[in-house]
Amino acid sequence: MGSHEALQGWAATAGVSLTATVDKLVEDAERQRFWEAMDAYHAELRDSPEALADYKAESNSLAGPVADGLAEWPWEEE
Repeated sequence: MGSHEALQGWAATAGVSLTATVDKLVEDAERQRFWEAMDAYHAELRDSPEALADYKAESNSLAGPVADGLAEWPWEEE
């Protein structure tokens, strides 16, 4: 079975058009790529004290303009 036939089967099962099926698959792939990139970025922060320090320094530089007086997140370390 080729890709086109598989897509037609998915579309028929879902009761939507072939275009809607492809749109959904592309959206899902983009979402997956985004979360994979986020996971890689967080792994870099976990594995690199220097990257984590840079991230915290940048976050702290932005804290002034957006500070709202709320308590710090409970999991943040100073």
